[in-house]
Amino acid sequence: MIRRPPRSTLSSSSAASDVYKRQVVADRFCPNPVYCVVNTDTTKSGIPVLAYTAAPGRNANNTLEFRNVPTDLATTEPEEIGVEQLLRDLTDSTVTTLTTQISEKYQSLAHLELLLKSIHEYLGDVAAGHLPMSQDILGMVQELTGFQPQVHCLQTSESMVVTLNDEALATFIASMSRTVMSLYNVIVNRRNVAKETAKLVELKDKARAKKAEEEAKEAEKKETLSK
Repeated sequence: MIRRPPRSTLSSSSAASDVYKRQVVADRFCPNPVYCVVNTDTTKSGIPVLAYTAAPGRNANNTLEFRNVPTDLATTEPEEIGVEQLLRDLTDSTVTTLTTQISEKYQSLAHLELLLKSIHEYLGDVAAGHLPMSQDILGMVQELTGFQPQVHCLQTSESMVVTLNDEALATFIASMSRTVMSLYNVIVNRRNVAKETAKLVELKDKARAKKAEEEAKEAEKKETLSK
């Protein structure tokens, strides 16, 4: 059972205060609220949004702990058009230069460093006994370790090769399927064109035959009148 924390812990940075706020919101407004923190600091890389929710703890006692919620940012088409209209006089986002490519790679590596530091801190807390062991997280870390390239041997690991081969095979099958469908559409189009051409030729032949028949009748009438 979560009780109200003492007054000394009612600060914005206090975990007990956050738990108390979560209990107040859950009791009055939403049974399972999700907290979303948006940090617009341009010096930090990665997604500037952090979301978490409270869940029952892994310990035997009735406690709550905060867990991160996977976050993905997306925009609708009207929002994209509005942003493009606002930024049309500033920069052209479709033109990439060497500076922008290096900056994007640097930000990606910096974000990767932060994630590796988070993993290192978590493993250190687990080894020290401050956090309980999670088999799911350890399994994902072990999978990432299997994908790690063997730099000292100047070759990639077997797991990475298998994964790349599977992805390449899926891409090849998809490309081959698109090619077959395109050829099928070409064949169907040619058949339709051939049918339309045959119909036009048939109509022209009928028109010529009818015209020749009418000319023959006119000639016969003239011959009859001349006699």
